[in-house]
Amino acid sequence: MVYGFDMDDKPLMPTQRHGKVRHLLKARKAKVVKKIHLPSSFYTIQQDTPSLPLLE
Repeated sequence: MVYGFDMDDKPLMPTQRHGKVRHLLKARKAKVVKKIHLPSSFYTIQQDTPSLPLLE
């Protein structure tokens, strides 16, 4: 599960689309702000560009 925030720190809907998130991270359009390691990993990312629908 990946949680997200927009540039203004407003929460976005969580997603399970890890490929989309990985693509945004590689393109530097988002950054990881928190990482939790439990039996499964949870990430929180923040969107760096205002015009992208990040987790839709």
